[in-house]
Amino acid sequence: MAFLRHSFLLILVLCICTSVSVDPLGNYCDDATKSNSTETSANIGKVLAELVPVSAKDSFSTTSYGDVKNQVYGLYQCREDISSSDCLSCIRDAANEIRKRCPDQTDARIWYDFCFLRYQTKNFLGQVETIPGIFYWNVDFVSDPDFFNKELAQLKNQIIAEAIVPKNRGLGKGKRKDVESCIAVAMFVMNSTHSSFP
Repeated sequence: MAFLRHSFLLILVLCICTSVSVDPLGNYCDDATKSNSTETSANIGKVLAELVPVSAKDSFSTTSYGDVKNQVYGLYQCREDISSSDCLSCIRDAANEIRKRCPDQTDARIWYDFCFLRYQTKNFLGQVETIPGIFYWNVDFVSDPDFFNKELAQLKNQIIAEAIVPKNRGLGKGKRKDVESCIAVAMFVMNSTHSSFP
């Protein structure tokens, strides 16, 4: 009987563990930055190894590793509305997956629902960038496109206004009551150690 109880707990734990990991929303691997340098690859690994454990305490961090020739810069950010354990889980998954998807690139980014992770050999910290990014759209029919576009514009303005408030740390969420399936989330990715937003 005790064996059955332990078997059930093991199965339950396995089910819970496998449901935490999800596929990324997207990734960017700059093929123009492919490198065969083992030192740069090792430095990428060291940057990721440094960022992952920090994500258990902080929702945002940057780091760099290496000498001038092979230096790698890294950044992660989790949404402010998730727990520290979910942030850690998301960044851990992102660090593993980004190396699989971008094994030779020295400029790589990966997006999940709850976090973003990036590394690059060029110092991007403190620089404003709007691309690359991820955009999704619904191809379903809209019966009143003018009304929908007006509501969508209002929603976009609402979440941007919410996201730039310093206490929200870059996260804006919202939905429109008049449009049944219009939900949006914006996450501005910080790229420096201070917490100011555009």
